[in-house]
Amino acid sequence: MLPSTVFADEHEHNMVEDFKAPTCTQEGYYNYYCSICGFSPDGLQVLPKTEHNVESWISDKPAFCISYGKEHGYCSECSTLIYRSVEPNGKHMPKTIYSYPSTTRSDGEVLVRCALCNQTLEKTVIYRIKMISLDKGSYEYNNKPHKPNVKVFDRKGNEIQRENFSVKYDKNTKSVGTHRVRIVFLNHYEAEEVLTYRIIPKRTSIKNLSAKKGAAEIKIAKLPKEAEGYQISYSTDKDFNKTKTITINDSNQLTHRIRKLKSKKKYYFRVRTFAKVKNKNYYSKWSPKKGVKIK
Repeated sequence: MLPSTVFADEHEHNMVEDFKAPTCTQEGYYNYYCSICGFSPDGLQVLPKTEHNVESWISDKPAFCISYGKEHGYCSECSTLIYRSVEPNGKHMPKTIYSYPSTTRSDGEVLVRCALCNQTLEKTVIYRIKMISLDKGSYEYNNKPHKPNVKVFDRKGNEIQRENFSVKYDKNTKSVGTHRVRIVFLNHYEAEEVLTYRIIPKRTSIKNLSAKKGAAEIKIAKLPKEAEGYQISYSTDKDFNKTKTITINDSNQLTHRIRKLKSKKKYYFRVRTFAKVKNKNYYSKWSPKKGVKIK
């Protein structure tokens, strides 16, 4: 009888496989060996851990032109929190820089540069302020505030929007006189302007006009309360190219006779009121004209 060792050397190998798949947390292995004597031609092979499987990533810091980004995710198998960096991708971080503002004398410029690499991304010309105006320069007194709208245009004819300037009116905007509007520009603009508008007395009218011998008698309708007097303008020209004007400083004297007129000649008459503010007269619009032939 042979020794057991000899018997073992002379047996026919019964080869089997043993395998354990690796995971993201544990190594695996593979072994091809004889189940009788343990003989393995390649020996036990260790299989390294697998990579974590992250199905979706969440950005913590975006990548830009020259800066790395950062994001995180969770392994779908073991729930381990994984971080990774994101390579620069050439995408810039825009930053607006006002190089200089637009004024009434020169164009302005706005630059958009990358906040990281300082590359110029966009250059915009802000055309100079050409026209600042009020939509109405005169109002007739009605004991209500009057505030004209401000219109602003650049040298290309584009209207400059209201958010680019502030408007401040005088405290009193309803009395007869001259009122100011202060415009201060903002944002991409730098300028300041003061415009004025007037509030004039309410007009009156000719109540009656009658011819006399070498004269005309004119009766005026009641004057508005803000008026201090009135003027009478008359002419033989219906278009009033050549006129004579009489000023009446008494608001209660509503009848006036104009003498030394040419007989058989037709004359045309019109009237307007006035009020004095700070030694300056403010006149209403002229009334409709009336004509009469002198006796």
